[in-house]
Amino acid sequence: MVTKQAGLTTAGVRELWRRHAGRVGRFAVVGLINTGVDIGLFALLFYHFHLSLVPANSLSYGAGTLNGFILNKLWTFEDHGGWLRSWPRLLLFVGFNGLGLLWANLIIWLLAQVLPVIAAKCGAVVGVFAWNYWTSHRFVFVRSGRSDSVGTCFQPTETSHVLHR
Repeated sequence: MVTKQAGLTTAGVRELWRRHAGRVGRFAVVGLINTGVDIGLFALLFYHFHLSLVPANSLSYGAGTLNGFILNKLWTFEDHGGWLRSWPRLLLFVGFNGLGLLWANLIIWLLAQVLPVIAAKCGAVVGVFAWNYWTSHRFVFVRSGRSDSVGTCFQPTETSHVLHR
């Protein structure tokens, strides 16, 4: 069976997964560690220090973001270049995660209307995972000449006409 949407075929999806499975797995492990930092700090700020919902979420998300940059740089995307050269990447990472924070704040605020706060926080974490991976892979930790970017799976190939029957 062939699925076609915007030029993406079943074979393209399989190739995309083959190229990214290990990296997505490492990104998920880093995400679990960041989630521990994020939720732990959030709970401390919200329940112990009585900080309101959005400021507590913003501070804890920021701590998770910084931790995530360091772990993703060194392990997920294996960027062992110097730290001084990493400042532009850090700024991009923080910028994209800042957009993710906007989504996370919206999600946590909406979910907190109907769920316990900590469950809403977990929903927000899950809600921004795909955004954070995609932006990290596509824009932040880009290697020159890399042929495994997400965009290459959307490009037509010589055999793509056969797959689209």
